[in-house]
This record gives sequence, C-alpha cells and structure tokens, in this order.
Amino acid sequence: MEVQQFNREILNDLFAEADRMQIMCEYLDDNHVSGEDKKWCEGIWKKMAEKRIALLFYEPSTRTWSSFFVAAENLGARVMAIPPARQFSSVVKGETVKDTIAMFCGYGVDAIVMRTDKEGMAREADEAARASGRTVSIINAGDGAGQHPTQALLDLYTIKRFYDNELKKNIHSERINIAFVGDLANGRTVRSLAYLLNKYQDSEKLEFFFVSPSVLKMRDDIKEYLKKKKVKFTEYEKLIDVANKIDVFYMTRVQKERLGGIQVDYDFIRNNCSITKEVVKKLKKDVIVMHPLPRDPAFGEIPEWFDNDPRAKYIQQAENGLYVRMALLKKVLLG
Repeated sequence: MEVQQFNREILNDLFAEADRMQIMCEYLDDNHVSGEDKKWCEGIWKKMAEKRIALLFYEPSTRTWSSFFVAAENLGARVMAIPPARQFSSVVKGETVKDTIAMFCGYGVDAIVMRTDKEGMAREADEAARASGRTVSIINAGDGAGQHPTQALLDLYTIKRFYDNELKKNIHSERINIAFVGDLANGRTVRSLAYLLNKYQDSEKLEFFFVSPSVLKMRDDIKEYLKKKKVKFTEYEKLIDVANKIDVFYMTRVQKERLGGIQVDYDFIRNNCSITKEVVKKLKKDVIVMHPLPRDPAFGEIPEWFDNDPRAKYIQQAENGLYVRMALLKKVLLG
C-alpha cells in the first residue's frame, strides 16, 4: 500500500468511514448506541469475527502498533501480534521476507500489518503474498525512510476535521500553507503527507514550506514530484521566517536511527526549527500544530509548555489514528 494509490473520492469515502468508527467505539463503551447504528456495529462485529490480522513489526513502535492492535480488536477481529521481528522472529536466523510472508499466508491470515526498517520491504511482502496464491492484504505501517501511508491518512484526516469542525470551512475551497519542519530527509511521514495532500487538494491551493537545516533537507524525489504537479514550495532554515504565513505546522523529530553518520547541530535545530516562544508570538490564531510523535526532548521540536495551547493538535492527531485504522481495516477486509 502506497499513498499514490489514493484519490479524493477514495479518501472522502475512507474519512466518512472513520467518522462512523467513533460510533463503533461508543458502542463498545456501552454508550447507549441504538437503532440503525447498533445494527451496523453488530453487523461489522459478526463479519470481522471471521478475520485474522497479523501485526508484523520489524521496528519499534508505540502509536502505530497499539492503534492497529486496538483497531482490530474494536472491530471484533482475531489478532496475531508478533514480538519485534528483528529480535524475536526467525529473521534473526536469516529468514527472508518472502518466506515469512509465505508462512503467514499458510496460516490463513486475511491481512498483515507490516512495519519495516528497510525501504521497499513492504512492496516485497506484497509481491510474496501475491505469489502465494492467497488473498492476503499487506498494509504498509511504515517502510524504512520511504513511506508511512496510514500515518499520512490520519494526518490528512486530522487536517480535514480541523477545517470541518473548528474552522467550519470546506477544505477544498481553502488555500493551505503547510510547513514541514525538522528532519525532512529521513522522515517518511512528511514524504507521505506531501504526496497525499497533493492527491486531495487542488495544486493551486497548496503551498509547502520546507524548514530544516541544510543537512536534513527534503529529498529531491519529492521536490521533483511537486514541480511536476505544479505545487509551489520553498525551502528555509529558520521557522521564524515563515511562522506568520502558515496554516498547518507539521513538526518532526530528528530520525537519529537513519542519519548514517550525518552530523546534526542540535542547538541550531532547537533554536531555529522548533516551536519557540518567539515563533508562538507569530502564529495565527486559527492554525493547527501537528506532530507524528514521538517527540525528542533532545531536539525540543515541541516543548511541553506548548501542550495546553488550543492550537496543539498532536494528541488528538494520535487518537484520530485509531478511527482511520479501524476504517482502513474494515474497508480492506469487508469493503
């Protein structure tokens, strides 16, 4: 699964399903869901009880792993949760992705949610599943430094809900200036969201501001894609220079595990690519500040003192991941 396979129609359908998944969560909390809503919830539970979902994670994860686990359980599916595959699976003994996926296919799973530490590994898994001759869906839950499609989906859903519910505006009629800030060279979340936003919003209503130190600039493949799609973008090293122009801030941490020997000046990042008090003074009143999490105190991209600011949406953003991943699993397995 890659973000390139989505379009506006598919996204709107998925987001409408995510809205309904909040009803499912209320049903599970015994919050007096009744009538057609109750019948809808019970119907999904009955069908999903026949489904098996495996979580195969080669990298550490908190939000993605747990939200997929809870999403599958909330839908009534059976979950096979594999311990970190790099440490506790036969990968340690040299097993290939092809053999691992073939094994899961043989166990009769219906979907494999896969987080990998190697770019392109999710595609290998999908090819292996197809070669097995069984109908098994591979859901990309993070693909090295490549893509993180489900994170991009929940990020876009968060932006859309902000426009729908708080600004009371139709997102498609609005111009959106979005700043991607921090480690743009290695952050798969920013890469995926850059792709997905262009799938969802008209190019002339988008402008990207890439803010990072020079050693962590956005990679050329994304910039070439944006040029091809005629999406305007500019690059900066200091957030303060654009803070008053931005509608959506997307903050990221430095991907230490992917630096490959690159030397990063943390003091520069902390002073110029973070939410500082000077930056806050320049923020618009109706902006949204997001972060895929986890944040890094050593980087300081969003200090804890900002958490109570009404423009901070990163905790709500993580919660939205549950609804989006429930909707995605339901769509993949039931239609």
